[in-house]
Amino acid sequence: MILFPTLTSDRRMVPRTGNAAADMMTESMVVAPSLSLRHQLQWWRKVMHMTTGAIGFFLYGHLGWDRSTMIVVTGVAVVMALGLEWWRRNHADVNDRLCRWFACCMREHERWECSSATWYLLSMWGVFLCCPRAVALLTLWFVAFGDTAAGIVGSRWGRHRVTRHVSLEGAAAAFAVCALGGWILAPTLVLDGDVVIRAWFALMGGLIGMMAEGAFHLWDDNLSIPLFSAPLLWGLTTLFA
Repeated sequence: MILFPTLTSDRRMVPRTGNAAADMMTESMVVAPSLSLRHQLQWWRKVMHMTTGAIGFFLYGHLGWDRSTMIVVTGVAVVMALGLEWWRRNHADVNDRLCRWFACCMREHERWECSSATWYLLSMWGVFLCCPRAVALLTLWFVAFGDTAAGIVGSRWGRHRVTRHVSLEGAAAAFAVCALGGWILAPTLVLDGDVVIRAWFALMGGLIGMMAEGAFHLWDDNLSIPLFSAPLLWGLTTLFA
């Protein structure tokens, strides 16, 4: 899908069809580098994904920024990201340049569609806006670290397919990392320190993270994981509070 209407420039000697979107696509295919496909592992993409989440986690979880500040900061980032998406959709040269600069962490479908980074910011802005702090931090952990672990393990060592997009190995990695997050965060968020209850909370959180990572692959993971996991985590934190 094309997120925004597309205009093209006349600076390239490329045959034109009269269809603006098709002409932009043809021009970019001539000059832009090839980008990775969904199943290919991009280490820089994973690093940036985790770093973005870690920054949010540090600001909200460690420095103690309040919810309203996180909403404003993330909202500004969303507006900037959507503005950039509009700009590159309407200017072929800008889109080509961005594809070259970020070829190490972009995928081929993002040449024409909204990038995963934009979905990442938009979904977490929604979580900060709608959910309490405990739910937002757990959701951020699941997106930043659980999804990353599943992607790395599934791409490198995934041999037993559950669905087209999910392997047993990747699902196990998502479960382990999300459960670890639940174990680490439980005492400071919802529990009073009981080890057994803490363990149950971590295991149930891991199951939620694993299911969220494998759900709704028609959508971008950075959108589907928060939408799936945040309501369930809200219920879980309420149950164990």
